[in-house]
Amino acid sequence: IETNWQSRPPKLLWKQAIGEGWSGVSVRGDVGITMEQRDQEEWVSAYDLRDGSLVWKHAIVCRHVDSLGGVGPRSTPAVTADRVYACSAVSEVVCLDLNTGSLIWSQDLDLLAKVSHEDLEEDLLYGRSGSPLVLDSTLVVPLGGSQKASCSLIALDLQTGEERWRTGDK
Repeated sequence: IETNWQSRPPKLLWKQAIGEGWSGVSVRGDVGITMEQRDQEEWVSAYDLRDGSLVWKHAIVCRHVDSLGGVGPRSTPAVTADRVYACSAVSEVVCLDLNTGSLIWSQDLDLLAKVSHEDLEEDLLYGRSGSPLVLDSTLVVPLGGSQKASCSLIALDLQTGEERWRTGDK
């Protein structure tokens, strides 16, 4: 790896404009997966790392805007051997096929937390920002919720999306 980019800068291979948001990029093979805001949709999108072309996209109909944090999704997708797990800034967590972007399952975190989206927006100014974590056979994501039903984390089954456990009181 060249450490002096002033004397030997890297060669730009390609450049690809994407939508707004704060997601990082997860890489599996020759594909980079990220999240971006396109009009009224959050996209989970996969780009070919060889030329920057869009391989597939999965659209979640939602738009998160915050005056301090800006527009778009905040979390970075998690990738396993053949699946992508992503959490929108609004409420949806999805499991997608890595090769096609086809939806395998989805869960509405607001419903699981028993909270209205409007109430949650008051508590989460930056939207749902926590990236999903694959832990053994579960997907762990921050949940939140109403005062009575509030919890810190929820674990969903990787294969089905069904709730496995929840923990924490905030």
